[in-house]
Amino acid sequence: MEEIPMGRIEEIIFFFPPEKKKPPEKNHMRYLFMFFLPVLATGVFIGTATSSYQIEGMLPGRTIWDVYTDQHGLESVGNATMHYLRFREDLGLMARMNVRAYRMSLSWTRIMPSRNGEVDTAGLRFYHDVLDECRRLGIAVYATLYHWDLPAYLDEGENRGWLDPGIVGWFLGYAQRVFEEFDSKVAAWFTINEPLTTSAQGYGTTCGFAPGRCSRENMLVSAHYQLLAHAAVARYYLGHYPNGRIGMVLNSNWFEPLDGSDDARKWSEKRLAETYGWFMDPLFFGQYPEILRDETAGLGLVFSEEQKAALMGSSTLIAVNHYTTYYVDANGEGSVDRAWDRSQAPWLFDAPIGMERLLRHIGERYSSTLPVYVTEFGVCALRDGPVDLGRVHYLSGYIDRALAVHRERVVNLVGLFVWSFLDNFEWASGYSQTYGLVGIDRGHGLARDPRLSYSFLQDLIHRLSDGSV
Repeated sequence: MEEIPMGRIEEIIFFFPPEKKKPPEKNHMRYLFMFFLPVLATGVFIGTATSSYQIEGMLPGRTIWDVYTDQHGLESVGNATMHYLRFREDLGLMARMNVRAYRMSLSWTRIMPSRNGEVDTAGLRFYHDVLDECRRLGIAVYATLYHWDLPAYLDEGENRGWLDPGIVGWFLGYAQRVFEEFDSKVAAWFTINEPLTTSAQGYGTTCGFAPGRCSRENMLVSAHYQLLAHAAVARYYLGHYPNGRIGMVLNSNWFEPLDGSDDARKWSEKRLAETYGWFMDPLFFGQYPEILRDETAGLGLVFSEEQKAALMGSSTLIAVNHYTTYYVDANGEGSVDRAWDRSQAPWLFDAPIGMERLLRHIGERYSSTLPVYVTEFGVCALRDGPVDLGRVHYLSGYIDRALAVHRERVVNLVGLFVWSFLDNFEWASGYSQTYGLVGIDRGHGLARDPRLSYSFLQDLIHRLSDGSV
C-alpha cells in the first residue's frame, strides 16, 4: 500500500487506492428502483448537466484542450456530439425525461474566439436559441461561465492562463458581456467549475490535464487567481443584479476514517481540508485552511482585506460536485471497500455514504441556510449499455443519501444535477468513458440512445413532482 504524502494535493484528487476489505457499517438502502423510498423530497429537484466543450462541437476558435490533446497525442474532441446542430433534439429528450432544471456551460471561446476580445454574434445567437428553447420546454437553466475550456490565446505568448494576474480582468470582461446578454434567461450562475481539478491536474505535478504548466507553485498560484477571478465576477454581478444567484462549483471526494482511531479521523480531516477546504474556506472565512496557510503565504498568496471581503460576500449559494469516497487509515493511506462497485474510471467507486457525509459537513461547517446544489454526480458504469443497471444502482444510492440529509434539515438542499445527460468527451480520456443517461452511438451518426437510467429518472422525477415519493 502506497502512502500519499501530506500536501500532495494533486495526487489525492484522483488517486487510485488499493482495495481493503472493510465490513459495511450499515445498510445504506441502495434501491435498484426507489418505489419504496421512505423520504418526502419536497423542494428538491433532480436535473441533469452537460458542459459546452464536451458536447457542442463546431467551435470557431481553439481552446487549451485543443492544444493539449494535439501536443500529447490524445484523442481530440472533434465535433463532440454535434449538440451545436442538434440541441433541439437533445433538449426535447431532456423534456421527455421530465427534467425541469438543466446545468449547462457557455463557451468563452465561442463567445470571444479571438484575442482582440470581439464578441462573435453567431455564438451569442446560438446560446440565445438554446436558452429560448429551454424556456419553451419549461426547463430552468443553471449556467456555468467557465468549464475548463480556456481560449488558447489566453495561454499563448505573454499570456499565461490561470497563472497570469491579468486573468482576473479577462474573466471579468467576458462575464460582464455574458450577464448583459443572458441574465434574464438564467436561473442561477456558476462562475468556475472545479478549480481544484484545474489547479491539481492542469497545473499540479501529476500534470494530466490542460494546459500542462505543472509545478507545485503553479498549482497554488492558479488556485489563487481562480478564487480572485470568481470574487471579482461575483462582486460585479451582485452589484448590478442584486437579486441574482451566483456561486463557484467546487468538487470533493469524501474521506472516511477507516476505523475509529483519532489518527484516522485526523488524517481524513486533513485530506478534506487540503482539497475541499482549499477553496471553500476562502469563500466563507476569507483565508486558506491552516494546513496550506504557511505554504501559500511563502509564495505571497495572501488575500488583502478587500479581497477577503469580496470572497466572503461572493456566494449566494453553494454548489458541489461529488462522485466518490475513499477510506483513510491512521497512517494517512487511502483504500476502498471491495464491496463498492467499480467503474470505467480507476478512481471512481459507487460509495453513496460520501454523499451523505459531505452534505452534512457543508451544513455543519459552512452554512445550513444557503441553498445547496449538488451540481454533478454520476458514473461511467463498468458494464455500460442500454440496460445500465450499474448507473441506476449508483444514482439511486446517491439520491437516497442526499434526500435523507435533506429530510433532517442539516443542509438546505435544493437540487441535484446528474452527470451527464449525454455521453461526451471526457477530457484526457477522450470518448473511452461513458457517463450519459443518453448514449451516443459514434459508429452510427451520433444517434441518441436513451438508457435504462434515463427511464429510471424519468419515472422518479415524475413521482417526486407529484408527491408520490
